[in-house]
Amino acid sequence: MKRPLLIIAISYVLGIIIGVYFKKSIPFIMLGVLIICLVTAKRNRKIKKTIIVIVVVMISAIRTIQINNEYEKFYEKFDNEKITAVATVCGDIEETEYRYTTTVKINKMEGDTKDIYKNKKFLLYVKKSRKTKLKYGQQIKIIGFYDKTEGRRNYKGSNYQEYLKNKKIYGILNCEDELKIIKDNNINPISMLIYRVRYKLKNNVFDILDKDDAGLATGILLGDSSEIEDDIKEDFKNCSLSHMLAVSGAHLSYLILGLNLLLNDRIIGKRKKYVINIIAIIIFMLLTGMSLSVIRAGISTILSIVAVLIYRKSDSFETMAFALLCTIIDNPFTIFNMGLQLSYLGTVGIVLLNKYLVEFEKKHTELSKIKVYLIENTYVTLSATLLIFPIILYYFNMISLNFLLANLLLGPILGVSIMLGFIVLSVSLISMPVAQILGRIWQLPLKFITKATAVIAKFPIANITVVTPRDMTVAAIYIIIALLIVFTKSKKQIIIKKIIPIVISATLVLNFAVDVNWKGDLKKEVSMWALISQKSMA
Repeated sequence: MKRPLLIIAISYVLGIIIGVYFKKSIPFIMLGVLIICLVTAKRNRKIKKTIIVIVVVMISAIRTIQINNEYEKFYEKFDNEKITAVATVCGDIEETEYRYTTTVKINKMEGDTKDIYKNKKFLLYVKKSRKTKLKYGQQIKIIGFYDKTEGRRNYKGSNYQEYLKNKKIYGILNCEDELKIIKDNNINPISMLIYRVRYKLKNNVFDILDKDDAGLATGILLGDSSEIEDDIKEDFKNCSLSHMLAVSGAHLSYLILGLNLLLNDRIIGKRKKYVINIIAIIIFMLLTGMSLSVIRAGISTILSIVAVLIYRKSDSFETMAFALLCTIIDNPFTIFNMGLQLSYLGTVGIVLLNKYLVEFEKKHTELSKIKVYLIENTYVTLSATLLIFPIILYYFNMISLNFLLANLLLGPILGVSIMLGFIVLSVSLISMPVAQILGRIWQLPLKFITKATAVIAKFPIANITVVTPRDMTVAAIYIIIALLIVFTKSKKQIIIKKIIPIVISATLVLNFAVDVNWKGDLKKEVSMWALISQKSMA
């Protein structure tokens, strides 16, 4: 089986979707198909591969259904009920005008004799009027009301329950009664050390830079965008540069580049340098909060380095598939996370175009470095955008016309600011006065990025607002893209002549059928896709 991890990962994703949307009927149909495949397996080798795919899909679907049922049972049992529990603070403490918000992990819940709910995570809301100040790692006693949060109330509306499931959080605890601190540092030493270093680095950033620059710096270096001003976030969004505020593969590339410039092969040796790179990547992943994008980039990069160490050739699709499996096996609902979708699809688009870039470099060695940079980065940006374009339409209802200019102009500046940031923060752990001097240089690219995005975002007709596409439309677009990719490799005319027109026609018919049912009456404006969306969360 060619690229087995990729096939298993795709099958597992398909199983999650089936488990969420069609949890009652489809597993039984798949079981019937599996029995048929087993009966005919000896006659056809391809059937054996089909069996593997079906088994993976079934396991994924059943596991997703079981996990979803755990959430549903908890919602039904405890919604609006008073809960008494002992828990550990395991997240950053965020402050708003009226309350503190953090994440807690249950150690013991009253009435839970079998420890069924042990290690379950919740959001904790605490009024600011309380004198008790929470700290990371504290063990506390909570008495408060449980809120399962709102699901999707309107078609295509936000679903806070789904968002919390992406983070393995079971709901909200509103602490209105008792909050008692039992002890400090009730968490493993490694997690405590990571938090303290991260907290120290964040404070150092704000000691070195102005508030606006510091907020942007913590976003691009530590993956913490909570301190970035809303207008700056909006400018990045309008320029299609939101990925710059999320730690990803680009940050790891600059980290490894900086390390390789510092480490001399003759003194250290190549193999030791690779090991140091792996350790640095792991530390960086931990310090940046293990976001979904950095997990993908980190695992993929580590596997590529390990392949070199054991004298093997790495496969980009296989490394990404392994990273995806690690993520969705741990929590199937992360597949519906926008950040994960954008990260993986964008990377797939770049990998698909990589061979054409290599061929371009071989054929055009006479071109200047500036021309090569502009052409290559244009190709990379367009290839990544091709695959994430439907997702951007779905989540942001927007077509950006300035994304190419913004990425070409600010991509190199982002690299410079990341490299300078790594240097300044490393120096700050040794000497803050020296770091503050270097910070004056660091703030130059940061200010340029902020001002440039503000200008580009205000270009005339920079963005076009569009109607949110339906789930079926987005799925059809990706099916067509996948078929086109297969067609370019297999050169089977039947794919482009028959299958793609059928997919397009079916999509148009389904969308038309949905629109016909809309009569302008709010009571009747419920499409079948709205029902499916509601059913998926049931």
